[in-house]
Amino acid sequence: MAAMAQDKAADDAAAPRFGAAAAAATCALVVLVVGGAANAGFALWTEVVAARAEALASDAVLPGRSASIDLEPLTEVEAACLVSCPPRVLDAAATVRLAAAAALPVDQRGPLLARAGRDLGAASAAEPLNGPVAIRQAYAASLAPRAGRADVLGLIERSYAVQPYSKSGGLWRVEGVARNWDIASPNLKSEALREALWLPETGVSDRKSITDLFESAGLGLQLHLARSLPPV
Repeated sequence: MAAMAQDKAADDAAAPRFGAAAAAATCALVVLVVGGAANAGFALWTEVVAARAEALASDAVLPGRSASIDLEPLTEVEAACLVSCPPRVLDAAATVRLAAAAALPVDQRGPLLARAGRDLGAASAAEPLNGPVAIRQAYAASLAPRAGRADVLGLIERSYAVQPYSKSGGLWRVEGVARNWDIASPNLKSEALREALWLPETGVSDRKSITDLFESAGLGLQLHLARSLPPV
């Protein structure tokens, strides 16, 4: 009996410790469940904000829309970012501002280009291999009041290293290289020619438009030779 009493006393002494541990485990489980729901909610809201920003960007780059871009909806979207805007929102916001800047006289583009540059820089830092962001960084540089040809070409070449082919920015890159062929590096020329041959296959451009582009830049022979080579 004495031994049983001692065992019961020991069990009674252990009970509070077990109860405390159980309570702690329950609290931890609740935190995990609530935290998981919060994370899911955050991810869903981020997706909603990003989708809205990208819709604004798509609308901004439609032909004829750049002159009438209203930036207020974009500001509202940016304000909806819960902590900081993710790369998708930053890229989309920069796209809208670059479209608006392109419609302005060169000497009035400064504020829009500065903000777009900051957003693209942050997006690139978060995702260094983001091809569309790299292309837009090059495009942003080309819109600057005192854009240096070599600097813009350097950024275009960097964008090719990240994304060799682009439906959305490919034609702009090819034209940029063709117009500055005299100072483009051999590697950049090769990249632009490869993309020029690829673009008609996507339906983004057609063979004649590419031919006209190169011929207008005095590069018809270079394009003809590229077309005559076997695919790499």
